[in-house]
Amino acid sequence: MSFSLDFLNEIKIEEVPKSSTRAAKKSSTNNNPASTFMGIRVWKSGKVYPSQALTDAFSLEYSNKVTTVDAEGKTTTSIPNEGKTNGFDVFSISDWTQVDDATRSNKLILIGVTPKSCNKVDLFSTTKYNEDGTPVFSVMEQGASTFGSKTLLPLIKEVYGLECNEEGYIDLEINTNFNLKSKALNGIFVLPKVISRGDDMGKPDIARRENINVFPMTPVVAVVPPGSDFDVDQARVAPPVQEFHETSISEMPMMSLDLSNQS
Repeated sequence: MSFSLDFLNEIKIEEVPKSSTRAAKKSSTNNNPASTFMGIRVWKSGKVYPSQALTDAFSLEYSNKVTTVDAEGKTTTSIPNEGKTNGFDVFSISDWTQVDDATRSNKLILIGVTPKSCNKVDLFSTTKYNEDGTPVFSVMEQGASTFGSKTLLPLIKEVYGLECNEEGYIDLEINTNFNLKSKALNGIFVLPKVISRGDDMGKPDIARRENINVFPMTPVVAVVPPGSDFDVDQARVAPPVQEFHETSISEMPMMSLDLSNQS
């Protein structure tokens, strides 16, 4: 069964007024996916690591913090470049009320490339800092696990029916061939969120974004040809990235829809 993203070419996003509001022991060398892979690696623990290519393409690295003291001795701390660096919003297309029912019937995870300065950014949004204002960890090394364990891994299981492989991780590819930015005619996106703390924890919420890039994120799955004597377990221990690049899209089952006649 083929995994088609063609329906995204015909997606219609409701316009919002602008005034509206099993695991192996890991080593430090394999936490991240291959450097040229455009995606993330999610470990069974929930730790999420980007590739170098992804970090560079979307400016995911953390900026330095700057502390200034004014003439009255008041100290102010800021991150001057925070608005120029990004994190990810992550959500299921089935929860996105800005698109129609036919579109929501598909099984797909989307990511929004969102400035770290925005509220409610799910991945790669914050870090701790040293006294000199430098980040304690690079985004490549941080491996924050709260969102991964509580939200992302269950979402991958719900949407794609997949769990981590025998080595304890799953890789997901960001498909930059399908950018939904142009589908929001006035650039306004209202993305689904879940309240993560307080009395309303677990209840649905939303986040408003403007002029962000939105891409599909699909799992990398090893495919063994029928009749092959190749060991299936070995096939699930990531072969070269170039072999996975196309199968991560084409081999996952998904309904292919033509929405061109829908209002």
